[in-house]
Amino acid sequence: QTVSSVLSGTQPYNTTSSYLATGLKVTIYPHFSNSKVYVIANPVARAYNSSSANGEGVFAVYRNGTLIKRGQHRTYDYGGSGAILDVNIALTYLDSPNTTSSVEYEVYFAMISGNRVEVNPATSTDISTITVMEIKQW
Repeated sequence: QTVSSVLSGTQPYNTTSSYLATGLKVTIYPHFSNSKVYVIANPVARAYNSSSANGEGVFAVYRNGTLIKRGQHRTYDYGGSGAILDVNIALTYLDSPNTTSSVEYEVYFAMISGNRVEVNPATSTDISTITVMEIKQW
């Protein structure tokens, strides 16, 4: 089975090192307790610093509240006058939830350095997604 979720429009931004939910999440009910679940999360991200060289954020996938995957997004201006970069982050993970009960995957984000980190910064055109696929084991 495959389950997807799409996040579009205006989303929160983060100016702290504390993780905030992006709003990008999905729930799957594996058919078999030994199934693998392939997670593909693609948040559209912006790292921003208006007055210095480094802007950096971190995006993370949690399974039922437990961190399973994280990746950083960084922009750097060698002139030191400010930096901004929009990218589509790719977070993939082959998970083994070992259950047939509900499993929720959710994307969170935090700022490491700079002024802020944003999700879907071009609010009218950006679309973030998360897809999970159950892989039956024989």
